[in-house]
Amino acid sequence: MPVLEAAYFGKPAVALDYAGAREAILHQKTGFVVKNQKQLYNYLKKLIEDSNLRLKLGQNAKKWSQNFSWQTAADNWSKVLLDCQKSKR
Repeated sequence: MPVLEAAYFGKPAVALDYAGAREAILHQKTGFVVKNQKQLYNYLKKLIEDSNLRLKLGQNAKKWSQNFSWQTAADNWSKVLLDCQKSKR
């Protein structure tokens, strides 16, 4: 997902509230999730003009991105499978 790739490199993202953006972006902490083109424009403008905000959100995004890895996904999936197996007993 491009939003998580950007976060990995310490870049905040602005994305329409579509296709998992809400799960990948913490609104106003790692970037912005927007509902329309006007909000998209306004938040992009804000990030371009405010280097401190851009840096802060980028740092938060980098930390946040560490929660998403193949290892984390595999570990979570293993827990689900083990829980299902236990509930069948």
